[in-house]
Amino acid sequence: MKKLIALLIALAVMLSALTVLVSADDEEYVERELTIYEIETAPKIDGVIEDGEYHLVSSWPLDKDEFISRGDYIQTIEVEYYMCYDENNLYFAVKAQCDGEHVARMDKSPKYIFNAHHLMTLIIPDDPTRVKEDGSSVYPGQEAGWSELNSGNYAYEFTTIFSSEKTDNHEAEVPFATNHFMDMKSKMTFCTAHTDGYDIYEIAMPWSAMTNSQNTTALTPTEGTVFGFDSTLGLTDISGINEVVENDGYDGANGVYYGNYLYFADCYGHGNKDLKHACVVTLGGTAPVTPVDESDEESTPAEESTPAEESTPAEESKPAEESKPVTPTTGDAGIIALAVVSVIALGGAVVIKKSK
Repeated sequence: MKKLIALLIALAVMLSALTVLVSADDEEYVERELTIYEIETAPKIDGVIEDGEYHLVSSWPLDKDEFISRGDYIQTIEVEYYMCYDENNLYFAVKAQCDGEHVARMDKSPKYIFNAHHLMTLIIPDDPTRVKEDGSSVYPGQEAGWSELNSGNYAYEFTTIFSSEKTDNHEAEVPFATNHFMDMKSKMTFCTAHTDGYDIYEIAMPWSAMTNSQNTTALTPTEGTVFGFDSTLGLTDISGINEVVENDGYDGANGVYYGNYLYFADCYGHGNKDLKHACVVTLGGTAPVTPVDESDEESTPAEESTPAEESTPAEESKPAEESKPVTPTTGDAGIIALAVVSVIALGGAVVIKKSK
């Protein structure tokens, strides 16, 4: 009876702890960090991503745990993210599978640039997690509205598309970009394309432009330099949906989203922009060289292995009946200890799943 009571208490403790862990897991942000490397030859910004032109930093869905996603369609496609740098520019490129009709345009509500196929990019020329002397964050979180972010000059934010139709703003089938926060459009080089069922985005951003109101000295392409980065990849046309039209062209009215989106980090993943949860990107200098696996050459030749006749005869091994029992006898204290160990193991599994 005492064992049964001890076991029930242990199980209650375990379930309680697990409930707390799962609840915390649901509320956590994805804290993403990334190191990128210098490249010898600058990529050609031409709407074509060639082998070896960039460094691949992430791919969806292979690196699924690194991203935030919204929608069903995004779960069925493949996306590749590239990033690298040289002494002049930071380079960013995306190749996204596009099974359906390519739709991208910029006009007025409800045909906003972010209401169909697009790539929205955000750059904070500083460590987005930096804090002040009093411990408060330099960069605002979800509490900040659009006006505060816009007037604060905290970050560059812009959207690029490959237009699918002529509007008052652009011709059909041409690269097009527009600024949201600060002016990167006039400083960067970019190209977009839709080829063989893929949407392609390429962007080169000069280091000389990497300043903001909180960091007035331009970032330099030096190993150890840190900046904040995020992006939203839009994959479906939502401009004709009644709820979007009624919400002045914006998706997500009352927390309901109709489009499919892939977020690089967690600045956009919870509704209002949260700058301090952008990806922390560090420049890593020259890319490390992957060593050649020489294990085959270093292995002991087959003829030098111990001859079969010299091995210990099977009949000399300890009989099965002499081995120790697999499951030891467990008393009350042992039951509680096992339950506690189980709680710790479960907690570790949850934390590891969310850690980045």
